[in-house]
Amino acid sequence: YDNQRLTDSDFLSKDYLTTSCASENEQFSQEFRLTSPAGQRLDYVAGLFYLYADMHYSSILDARFPPPYLLGDFPVRLPLDGANQLNYEQDTQVWSPFGQVNLALAERWRATLGLRYTDEEKSATWGRERTRSAGPLSDILADLLYPEVPPTDLNRSEDNVDGSINVQYSIAESATTYLSWARGSKSGGFTTEVALPENAEYDTEEAD
Repeated sequence: YDNQRLTDSDFLSKDYLTTSCASENEQFSQEFRLTSPAGQRLDYVAGLFYLYADMHYSSILDARFPPPYLLGDFPVRLPLDGANQLNYEQDTQVWSPFGQVNLALAERWRATLGLRYTDEEKSATWGRERTRSAGPLSDILADLLYPEVPPTDLNRSEDNVDGSINVQYSIAESATTYLSWARGSKSGGFTTEVALPENAEYDTEEAD
């Protein structure tokens, strides 16, 4: 997909603060599955999942606060003038074998066990450049809020193991009781919503 957005970030009639973003993403995924015949005492599914994604993102923050402003009866100049562009590129590669087994333990008892292993690698380039300067005072403020950053390489590699297990007992045709536990994870990565790339990495999320 390709996505382009232009946002009037100050929501006023004047263009004091404008944000424009452009992103494009391409991804390919493939999954292979091996499935047992249905209705057996032991049913299983086994497979392998692969994903590759290539993302490019850039955003321009343009601040234009034309002087003078009035502070009481005194005109003042605000050093909020200038523009910067953030550039971010990321490649993601994922390999994930998985499997699930359903076993009929007895006439009314069943158990299910599932397991997934995920290997994920992310490599990114994160940088910011000043595209318009309104003078030294504005540059000092810009360096505090949105400093210039040369293209910086970021890399992240992680392994996650997720799984589930449950035991079911059929009380009657219309009633079943069960005990179940599962763990899921969402891999970490990098965000562009920080001032410096060394603060961009975030950790994996897990839910039990």
